[in-house]
Formats: sequence, C-alpha cells, structure tokens
Amino acid sequence: MDSSLPKYFGAKVKENRIRMGLTQIHLAQITGLTRVSIINMESGRHSPTLNGLMILCSCFGCQPNDLLPRVKKKQLQVKEKRVRIVKVKTYKTFKFI
Repeated sequence: MDSSLPKYFGAKVKENRIRMGLTQIHLAQITGLTRVSIINMESGRHSPTLNGLMILCSCFGCQPNDLLPRVKKKQLQVKEKRVRIVKVKTYKTFKFI
C-alpha cells in the first residue's frame, strides 16, 4: 500500500474533525471508534476498515471520495494475462466389499 494514502486520509479526518469543532475524544464517542484509533488515523499510522470509513463519512456528512485521494487512471490499468486451461481427467474409484 502506498504510504501516502494513510497520511492523506489522516489529514482529511483531522481537517473535518477540527472544522466541526470536535476533539478526538468527542469524535471517538460519536463514531464508536476508540480515541487511539482516531489518533493513529490522523497520524497516518492506521487506515480504517471499510465500516470505519463509512462511519466517519456519516459523521462528517461527506462521501468516501472526500476523504481519499484521487486515483490516477494510469494506476487503474490492469495488464491482460493469458491463462491456459488444461482439462483434468477425473477417475471414479470403486470399493469392493
């Protein structure tokens, strides 16, 4: 993972928290996350789970793309890979009694 993603996200969380006039403790109480999680997110040491991201977006009244950096089209390109499929023979086994 790109190390700039957690730092960018953390800066956006802090910016929104301060804009709303919340302390880290208040934000933790509102979201149900721990204060330590908020501190780690804001410092860029921790990225939230998808659920945590959605909770923060709900609290801030924003969309996930407002807290995440834009992805360049170049980063989204996927190289085509050819795969050869080989038919595998299966054999039935019988047990004689």
